[in-house]
Amino acid sequence: DLLPAGQKKAAVDNLLAPPDEMVKIGSPFAMFYMLEALEAVDQQEAALRIIADYWGIMLEHDAKTCWETVQQDFLDGKTPFATRSHCHGWSAAPVDMFARMLLGVTPLKPGFREARIRPCSLGLRHAKGSVPTPHGLIHVAWHLQDDGSFDLAVDAPPAVTLRVDRSRLRHGNRPVRDASKAR
Repeated sequence: DLLPAGQKKAAVDNLLAPPDEMVKIGSPFAMFYMLEALEAVDQQEAALRIIADYWGIMLEHDAKTCWETVQQDFLDGKTPFATRSHCHGWSAAPVDMFARMLLGVTPLKPGFREARIRPCSLGLRHAKGSVPTPHGLIHVAWHLQDDGSFDLAVDAPPAVTLRVDRSRLRHGNRPVRDASKAR
């Protein structure tokens, strides 16, 4: 919101493909801010790809927690030490991002009196989870069928008004056919 409209595209381009002379974001903690910036300019798919690529390295090495960082020397086989800290809370950005992006749950009014459900499939076949609110849990589950239809189940406390938006759901490059029920 701080950049003039004419500079936003260049800023996003620099985030997604920084020039060689630009310092790359290296820690999961700092990536949180980059991921939020991408989300703010409706680049959730790019943010989710970054999460899959970076945190995926941790999963490929049987991590059960979020590491402080991923050492390049470890990836290059030069050291047996993947990171300094194998359990680093500041590196847990995907937990927050998944609720907002994959499940698509965001508050529209203070206290979650109104919430938007706008999931992003990013090539996944299904996702489910719950998001805590002051009124209770919002439960979201979605499944992409082989025929391109999409099942979405949403349950929220009566005090929460829902606005459901399926615009970011894709089967390949095509929007999905909605076959869902949402309360």
